Amino acid sequence: MSSTDADIRKVRLSDPSQGGASIRPDESLVIDNSNAQKQRQIFERFGRTYRAGEFVFKEGDIGREMFIIQEGQVKLIKKIRGERRVIETVGAGDFFGEMAILNSRPRSLTAEAASDVKLLIFPPETFEALVVSNTGLAHRIIRTLAGRLQNADNHIENLLYLDVESKLVNALLKLLDTTGIPEKGGIRLDLTPTELAEKVSLTADQVKRVMLELGKNGVIQIQKKALLVPDTAKLEKALTYLDMRAELQFAKSQKEPL
Repeated sequence: MSSTDADIRKVRLSDPSQGGASIRPDESLVIDNSNAQKQRQIFERFGRTYRAGEFVFKEGDIGREMFIIQEGQVKLIKKIRGERRVIETVGAGDFFGEMAILNSRPRSLTAEAASDVKLLIFPPETFEALVVSNTGLAHRIIRTLAGRLQNADNHIENLLYLDVESKLVNALLKLLDTTGIPEKGGIRLDLTPTELAEKVSLTADQVKRVMLELGKNGVIQIQKKALLVPDTAKLEKALTYLDMRAELQFAKSQKEPL
């Protein structure tokens, strides 16, 4: 979602600081960076600043507010088998925390400021007013939830791979499809080895080792804080090869005497 997308706008809301009183029309919510004055007004009522590395909330916390990012980025993190896993990084104009409103259950993820961030924080009644009053926002919420469900499916699929190389190559293919940036010479992913490692539950050293191997074979090009995939077909062939290798190793292990 883009911060310049003004689907969320001109909605009469409840102001928690005034016991639920309606905001006047001239103080309606506008998530639109082109209107700096309106941004300041709404931040004064609903805003809070977090420094990079601060937690907005943690997995298991009780809370029923939703959050819209006015500036900065937030990591959504889940612990899987005791390992920290970055499920998604969201930025200006995006929202998170809505699941606690929808299912009235404790937080299922941890939200951590990836940079200094300004958040707008809304209680359940405000969230409901936004959805009811703006069909554009309702559609965006549905699309966002569908996208997060697809991300969850991708993570589950990646868990089925046992070797480091397959996990990483499969994750790269998924990321290219969802967040890759087409440019001259291929598709770019703006990720450091550490950020990539968090997404696939590997160590940074494991990721660096596999990336160096892929780089030597011309499958990827390693750049500063990014990597470029000149031809996704080569990456797909690499995963096919790794699948075949794993199957042969499994078949061999089944034939070996105990």
